[in-house]
Amino acid sequence: MKFSIIIPHFNVPDLLERAICSIPNRQDTEIIVVDDSSSEESKLKLRTICKGSSKLVKLLEQPKNMGGGAARNAGMEVAIGDFFVFLDADDFFNECINDMMNEYANDEQHDVIFFKASSVDNVTLEPTERLNYLNVQIDHWLANPQKGEIELRYSFGVPVCKFIRRSVIVENNLRFDETRIHNDTTFAYRLGYVANQICADGRLGYCATIREGSVSRQESDELRLVTINILGRAVLFFREKLHVNHMEDQLSFNLYILLRKRSYSYFIRGIDELVKLGFAKDDIYSFFSKQMALDSLKSTIWIILFSPIFRIKILSLIGIFRYTIFSYLKNNKV
Repeated sequence: MKFSIIIPHFNVPDLLERAICSIPNRQDTEIIVVDDSSSEESKLKLRTICKGSSKLVKLLEQPKNMGGGAARNAGMEVAIGDFFVFLDADDFFNECINDMMNEYANDEQHDVIFFKASSVDNVTLEPTERLNYLNVQIDHWLANPQKGEIELRYSFGVPVCKFIRRSVIVENNLRFDETRIHNDTTFAYRLGYVANQICADGRLGYCATIREGSVSRQESDELRLVTINILGRAVLFFREKLHVNHMEDQLSFNLYILLRKRSYSYFIRGIDELVKLGFAKDDIYSFFSKQMALDSLKSTIWIILFSPIFRIKILSLIGIFRYTIFSYLKNNKV
Protein backbone atom coordinates (compact mmCIF):
# COMPACT_ATOMS: atom_id res chain seq x y z
CA MET A 1 0.00 0.00 0.00
CA LYS A 2 1.47 3.35 -1.06
CA PHE A 3 -0.89 5.90 0.49
CA SER A 4 -3.07 6.06 3.61
CA ILE A 5 -5.56 8.95 3.51
CA ILE A 6 -6.60 9.67 7.12
CA ILE A 7 -9.81 11.68 7.65
CA PRO A 8 -11.12 12.72 11.09
CA HIS A 9 -14.90 13.22 11.00
CA PHE A 10 -17.52 14.77 13.25
CA ASN A 11 -21.14 15.32 12.22
CA VAL A 12 -20.54 16.35 8.58
CA PRO A 13 -21.33 13.16 6.60
CA ASP A 14 -22.41 15.05 3.46
CA LEU A 15 -19.13 16.95 3.37
CA LEU A 16 -17.22 13.77 4.09
CA GLU A 17 -18.85 12.18 1.05
CA ARG A 18 -17.51 15.05 -1.06
CA ALA A 19 -14.05 14.53 0.46
CA ILE A 20 -14.07 10.79 -0.33
CA CYS A 21 -15.27 11.47 -3.89
CA SER A 22 -12.24 13.74 -4.42
CA ILE A 23 -9.80 10.91 -3.59
CA PRO A 24 -8.57 9.02 -6.67
CA ASN A 25 -9.80 5.43 -6.91
CA ARG A 26 -6.48 3.62 -6.66
CA GLN A 27 -5.55 0.12 -5.59
CA ASP A 28 -2.47 1.48 -3.82
CA THR A 29 -4.51 3.85 -1.62
CA GLU A 30 -6.52 3.16 1.52
CA ILE A 31 -8.94 5.64 3.06
CA ILE A 32 -9.28 5.62 6.85
CA VAL A 33 -12.24 7.57 8.22
CA VAL A 34 -12.17 8.09 11.99
CA ASP A 35 -15.51 9.20 13.40
CA ASP A 36 -15.16 11.25 16.57
CA SER A 37 -18.39 10.07 18.23
CA SER A 38 -20.88 11.82 15.95
CA SER A 39 -24.63 11.80 16.50
CA GLU A 40 -26.46 8.56 15.70
CA GLU A 41 -28.03 10.14 12.63
CA SER A 42 -24.61 11.16 11.30
CA LYS A 43 -23.17 7.74 12.07
CA LEU A 44 -25.90 6.01 10.05
CA LYS A 45 -25.20 8.24 7.03
CA LEU A 46 -21.47 7.79 7.51
CA ARG A 47 -21.69 3.99 7.57
CA THR A 48 -23.77 4.01 4.40
CA ILE A 49 -21.27 6.28 2.63
CA CYS A 50 -18.24 4.21 3.63
CA LYS A 51 -19.88 0.86 2.89
CA GLY A 52 -21.19 2.02 -0.48
CA SER A 53 -17.91 3.44 -1.75
CA SER A 54 -16.06 1.55 -4.47
CA LYS A 55 -12.80 2.69 -2.89
CA LEU A 56 -10.81 1.01 -0.12
CA VAL A 57 -12.52 2.71 2.83
CA LYS A 58 -12.06 1.66 6.44
CA LEU A 59 -14.28 3.22 9.14
CA LEU A 60 -13.15 3.57 12.76
CA GLU A 61 -15.57 4.82 15.42
CA GLN A 62 -14.21 6.53 18.53
CA PRO A 63 -16.08 5.55 21.75
CA LYS A 64 -16.22 9.20 22.86
CA ASN A 65 -15.60 12.64 21.42
CA MET A 66 -11.90 13.45 21.83
CA GLY A 67 -11.11 15.90 19.03
CA GLY A 68 -9.30 15.78 15.71
CA GLY A 69 -5.89 15.03 17.20
CA ALA A 70 -7.04 11.83 18.89
CA ALA A 71 -8.90 10.81 15.72
CA ARG A 72 -5.77 11.22 13.59
CA ASN A 73 -3.74 9.25 16.14
CA ALA A 74 -6.27 6.40 15.93
CA GLY A 75 -6.05 6.46 12.15
CA MET A 76 -2.25 6.35 12.18
CA GLU A 77 -2.28 3.28 14.41
CA VAL A 78 -4.00 1.16 11.74
CA ALA A 79 -2.65 2.82 8.57
CA ILE A 80 -0.23 0.74 6.49
CA GLY A 81 0.61 3.01 3.54
CA ASP A 82 4.16 4.13 2.80
CA PHE A 83 2.91 7.73 2.95
CA PHE A 84 0.32 9.21 5.30
CA VAL A 85 -1.86 11.98 3.85
CA PHE A 86 -4.25 13.90 6.11
CA LEU A 87 -7.54 15.27 4.79
CA ASP A 88 -10.13 17.17 6.83
CA ALA A 89 -13.70 15.97 6.36
CA ASP A 90 -14.94 19.38 5.16
CA ASP A 91 -12.09 19.82 2.66
CA PHE A 92 -11.28 17.97 -0.55
CA PHE A 93 -8.50 17.23 -3.03
CA ASN A 94 -8.15 18.99 -6.36
CA GLU A 95 -7.91 16.91 -9.54
CA CYS A 96 -4.13 17.19 -9.86
CA ILE A 97 -3.68 15.09 -6.71
CA ASN A 98 -3.78 11.90 -8.78
CA ASP A 99 -0.85 13.04 -10.95
CA MET A 100 1.03 13.97 -7.79
CA MET A 101 0.38 10.56 -6.25
CA ASN A 102 1.63 8.90 -9.44
CA GLU A 103 4.80 10.98 -9.29
CA TYR A 104 5.64 10.40 -5.62
CA ALA A 105 4.32 6.85 -5.08
CA ASN A 106 7.78 5.35 -5.51
CA ASP A 107 9.75 8.25 -4.04
CA GLU A 108 12.44 6.94 -1.69
CA GLN A 109 14.37 10.16 -1.22
CA HIS A 110 12.05 12.49 0.69
CA ASP A 111 10.48 12.11 4.12
CA VAL A 112 7.97 14.92 3.54
CA ILE A 113 6.62 16.36 0.29
CA PHE A 114 4.76 19.64 0.80
CA PHE A 115 2.23 20.94 -1.72
CA LYS A 116 -0.01 23.95 -2.21
CA ALA A 117 -3.70 24.48 -1.48
CA SER A 118 -6.55 26.50 -2.86
CA SER A 119 -9.32 27.67 -0.52
CA VAL A 120 -13.04 28.31 -0.96
CA ASP A 121 -16.11 29.23 1.04
CA ASN A 122 -17.89 26.00 1.91
CA VAL A 123 -21.31 27.24 0.75
CA THR A 124 -20.63 29.57 -2.18
CA LEU A 125 -17.35 27.95 -3.30
CA GLU A 126 -16.03 31.48 -3.84
CA PRO A 127 -12.21 31.67 -3.50
CA THR A 128 -10.77 32.73 -0.14
CA GLU A 129 -7.24 33.32 1.17
CA ARG A 130 -7.29 30.85 4.07
CA LEU A 131 -4.07 28.95 3.27
CA ASN A 132 -2.30 31.50 1.08
CA TYR A 133 0.43 31.90 3.70
CA LEU A 134 1.37 28.24 3.20
CA ASN A 135 1.61 28.74 -0.54
CA VAL A 136 3.97 31.67 0.04
CA GLN A 137 6.24 29.40 2.11
CA ILE A 138 6.32 26.88 -0.72
CA ASP A 139 7.11 29.65 -3.23
CA HIS A 140 10.03 30.73 -1.05
CA TRP A 141 11.38 27.17 -0.98
CA LEU A 142 10.94 26.69 -4.73
CA ALA A 143 12.78 29.96 -5.39
CA ASN A 144 15.64 29.08 -3.04
CA PRO A 145 15.50 25.72 -1.20
CA GLN A 146 18.41 26.58 1.08
CA LYS A 147 16.89 29.86 2.29
CA GLY A 148 13.33 28.54 2.41
CA GLU A 149 13.97 25.28 4.25
CA ILE A 150 13.71 26.51 7.86
CA GLU A 151 10.44 28.28 7.12
CA LEU A 152 8.97 25.25 5.36
CA ARG A 153 10.01 22.80 8.06
CA TYR A 154 8.81 24.79 11.06
CA SER A 155 6.18 27.32 9.94
CA PHE A 156 4.03 24.98 7.84
CA GLY A 157 1.89 24.30 10.89
CA VAL A 158 -0.93 22.16 9.48
CA PRO A 159 -1.05 18.39 8.93
CA VAL A 160 -2.64 18.65 5.47
CA CYS A 161 -0.92 19.42 2.15
CA LYS A 162 1.83 16.87 2.81
CA PHE A 163 2.85 13.37 1.82
CA ILE A 164 4.52 12.13 5.03
CA ARG A 165 6.61 8.98 5.07
CA ARG A 166 5.11 6.50 7.51
CA SER A 167 8.47 5.31 8.84
CA VAL A 168 9.36 8.83 10.03
CA ILE A 169 6.17 8.98 12.09
CA VAL A 170 6.53 5.47 13.52
CA GLU A 171 10.26 5.61 14.28
CA ASN A 172 9.97 8.98 16.05
CA ASN A 173 6.66 8.22 17.77
CA LEU A 174 5.07 11.37 16.38
CA ARG A 175 1.60 12.00 17.76
CA PHE A 176 -0.98 14.74 17.65
CA ASP A 177 -1.88 16.58 20.85
CA GLU A 178 -5.29 15.42 22.03
CA THR A 179 -6.61 18.95 22.57
CA ARG A 180 -9.64 20.69 21.08
CA ILE A 181 -7.62 23.20 19.07
CA HIS A 182 -4.08 23.46 17.70
CA ASN A 183 -3.69 19.70 18.13
CA ASP A 184 -1.54 19.69 14.99
CA THR A 185 1.00 22.38 15.96
CA THR A 186 3.39 20.18 17.96
CA PHE A 187 3.15 17.39 15.40
CA ALA A 188 4.04 19.81 12.58
CA TYR A 189 7.22 21.31 14.05
CA ARG A 190 8.46 18.00 15.47
CA LEU A 191 7.96 16.43 12.04
CA GLY A 192 10.02 19.25 10.55
CA TYR A 193 12.75 18.56 13.11
CA VAL A 194 13.07 14.79 12.55
CA ALA A 195 12.52 14.65 8.77
CA ASN A 196 15.63 14.19 6.67
CA GLN A 197 15.16 15.22 3.05
CA ILE A 198 12.12 17.36 2.25
CA CYS A 199 10.80 18.94 -0.93
CA ALA A 200 7.88 21.02 -2.17
CA ASP A 201 5.54 20.80 -5.15
CA GLY A 202 3.95 23.93 -6.57
CA ARG A 203 0.70 22.27 -7.62
CA LEU A 204 -2.58 23.01 -5.80
CA GLY A 205 -3.32 19.48 -4.63
CA TYR A 206 -5.62 20.40 -1.73
CA CYS A 207 -8.69 22.62 -1.31
CA ALA A 208 -9.46 23.97 2.17
CA THR A 209 -12.90 25.34 2.98
CA ILE A 210 -14.10 27.98 5.42
CA ARG A 211 -17.14 26.80 7.37
CA GLU A 212 -18.98 28.35 10.30
CA GLY A 213 -18.92 26.03 13.31
CA SER A 214 -15.63 24.36 12.42
CA VAL A 215 -13.04 24.01 15.20
CA SER A 216 -10.73 26.53 13.51
CA ARG A 217 -13.47 29.20 13.91
CA GLN A 218 -14.10 28.65 17.64
CA GLU A 219 -12.84 30.98 20.38
CA SER A 220 -13.10 31.10 24.17
CA ASP A 221 -10.82 31.85 27.13
CA GLU A 222 -10.35 28.15 27.80
CA LEU A 223 -9.33 27.49 24.20
CA ARG A 224 -6.97 30.48 24.27
CA LEU A 225 -5.29 29.03 27.38
CA VAL A 226 -4.77 25.77 25.48
CA THR A 227 -3.18 27.84 22.70
CA ILE A 228 -0.90 29.56 25.23
CA ASN A 229 0.26 26.16 26.51
CA ILE A 230 0.98 24.88 23.00
CA LEU A 231 2.79 28.04 21.89
CA GLY A 232 4.76 28.08 25.14
CA ARG A 233 5.97 24.54 24.52
CA ALA A 234 6.91 25.55 20.98
CA VAL A 235 9.01 28.47 22.28
CA LEU A 236 10.87 26.13 24.64
CA PHE A 237 11.40 23.60 21.84
CA PHE A 238 12.92 26.18 19.48
CA ARG A 239 15.02 27.60 22.29
CA GLU A 240 16.42 24.19 23.27
CA LYS A 241 16.71 22.37 19.93
CA LEU A 242 17.16 24.90 17.17
CA HIS A 243 18.34 28.29 18.38
CA VAL A 244 16.32 29.88 15.57
CA ASN A 245 15.88 33.31 17.11
CA HIS A 246 13.45 34.85 14.64
CA MET A 247 11.01 31.95 15.05
CA GLU A 248 11.25 32.03 18.85
CA ASP A 249 10.67 35.79 18.76
CA GLN A 250 7.59 35.39 16.56
CA LEU A 251 6.11 32.73 18.84
CA SER A 252 6.83 34.90 21.90
CA PHE A 253 5.08 37.84 20.24
CA ASN A 254 2.06 35.63 19.50
CA LEU A 255 1.95 34.74 23.20
CA TYR A 256 2.03 38.44 24.08
CA ILE A 257 -0.93 39.14 21.78
CA LEU A 258 -2.90 36.27 23.33
CA LEU A 259 -2.13 37.34 26.90
CA ARG A 260 -3.20 40.96 26.50
CA LYS A 261 -6.47 40.17 24.72
CA ARG A 262 -8.75 39.47 27.65
CA SER A 263 -9.38 40.20 31.34
CA TYR A 264 -6.82 40.49 34.15
CA SER A 265 -7.84 37.10 35.58
CA TYR A 266 -7.27 35.52 32.15
CA PHE A 267 -3.86 37.24 31.97
CA ILE A 268 -2.85 35.79 35.37
CA ARG A 269 -4.03 32.31 34.36
CA GLY A 270 -2.00 32.59 31.16
CA ILE A 271 1.13 33.60 33.09
CA ASP A 272 0.62 30.68 35.49
CA GLU A 273 0.31 28.32 32.51
CA LEU A 274 3.68 29.48 31.17
CA VAL A 275 5.34 29.23 34.60
CA LYS A 276 4.19 25.60 34.84
CA LEU A 277 6.01 24.94 31.56
CA GLY A 278 9.27 26.29 32.98
CA PHE A 279 9.28 29.99 32.06
CA ALA A 280 10.60 32.39 34.71
CA LYS A 281 7.85 34.76 35.85
CA ASP A 282 10.23 37.75 35.96
CA ASP A 283 11.25 37.11 32.34
CA ILE A 284 7.61 36.98 31.26
CA TYR A 285 6.78 40.28 32.95
CA SER A 286 9.93 41.89 31.56
CA PHE A 287 9.09 40.79 28.01
CA PHE A 288 5.47 41.89 28.43
CA SER A 289 6.51 45.34 29.73
CA LYS A 290 8.94 45.76 26.85
CA GLN A 291 6.27 44.95 24.27
CA MET A 292 3.73 47.28 25.91
CA ALA A 293 6.30 50.08 25.93
CA LEU A 294 7.00 49.53 22.24
CA ASP A 295 3.28 49.50 21.44
CA SER A 296 2.82 52.73 23.38
CA LEU A 297 5.76 54.29 21.55
CA LYS A 298 4.30 53.37 18.15
CA SER A 299 0.90 54.82 19.10
CA THR A 300 2.45 58.03 20.39
CA ILE A 301 4.55 58.51 17.26
CA TRP A 302 1.41 58.07 15.16
CA ILE A 303 -0.31 60.82 17.19
CA ILE A 304 2.68 63.15 16.79
CA LEU A 305 2.76 62.62 13.04
CA PHE A 306 -0.93 62.75 12.25
CA SER A 307 -2.85 64.55 15.02
CA PRO A 308 -4.12 67.97 13.85
CA ILE A 309 -3.97 69.40 17.40
CA PHE A 310 -0.56 70.91 18.22
CA ARG A 311 -1.01 70.70 22.02
CA ILE A 312 -1.62 66.94 21.81
CA LYS A 313 1.53 66.56 19.72
CA ILE A 314 3.61 68.33 22.40
CA LEU A 315 2.10 66.31 25.27
CA SER A 316 2.69 63.08 23.36
CA LEU A 317 6.30 64.05 22.70
CA ILE A 318 6.83 64.70 26.41
CA GLY A 319 5.18 61.37 27.20
CA ILE A 320 7.63 59.52 24.96
CA PHE A 321 10.61 60.70 26.97
CA ARG A 322 8.99 60.60 30.38
CA TYR A 323 7.29 57.20 30.24
CA THR A 324 7.75 55.09 27.13
CA ILE A 325 11.49 55.37 26.53
CA PHE A 326 12.22 55.30 30.29
CA SER A 327 10.16 52.09 30.66
CA TYR A 328 11.86 50.48 27.68
CA LEU A 329 15.36 51.32 28.93
CA LYS A 330 14.51 50.12 32.45
CA ASN A 331 13.18 46.74 31.30
CA ASN A 332 16.13 46.20 28.96
CA LYS A 333 18.66 47.49 31.51
CA VAL A 334 20.32 49.76 28.98
